[in-house]
Amino acid sequence: MVDGILKDAIASFSDPGLYEAIVQRDYNVAGQCFLLLRVLKEALQDANVSLHIGLKPVEILYMWSVIRELENSADHARRIALTITKAKITPAHAHSIKRILEEVYEHHQRAVAAYFSNNKKEATTVIAGKREIIEECISFSLKANKREIVEVVEELKKIEKSAVIIARTTVDME
Repeated sequence: MVDGILKDAIASFSDPGLYEAIVQRDYNVAGQCFLLLRVLKEALQDANVSLHIGLKPVEILYMWSVIRELENSADHARRIALTITKAKITPAHAHSIKRILEEVYEHHQRAVAAYFSNNKKEATTVIAGKREIIEECISFSLKANKREIVEVVEELKKIEKSAVIIARTTVDME
């Protein structure tokens, strides 16, 4: 679902009507994350639940971190779509934001795939790419010098940060 929200945030540049669907899915993601985190909390408190779901306490903590970052990414994508839908952003700026969002999305996708496949090499590659994307965001933000652009860029940086946290979680897993 988070992947779909990020894709729709990209598509919202050409179809502002997607914003309502993004909001609905973000609401669903928040509810599912809440339920998952409750199960994980119970598993941390009760060894029988942990045994039943087949996770060790440390694995639960890794999963907890990833779930929170996925939820955060969905929230940031929703905010980007809102700004793109409501603000008056020039086509040139919209093109640049969309291009950066596509890069951030690709990074996010790779981080999540690395987590689920426990691919530490791929996770390390995602971490190494953070600086370039953040610098691109900062450079674009300074050139645009517009409040709406700065807000969107901050959300882009937060999604990238979530991708890196997921990747670091993967690297740290035993």
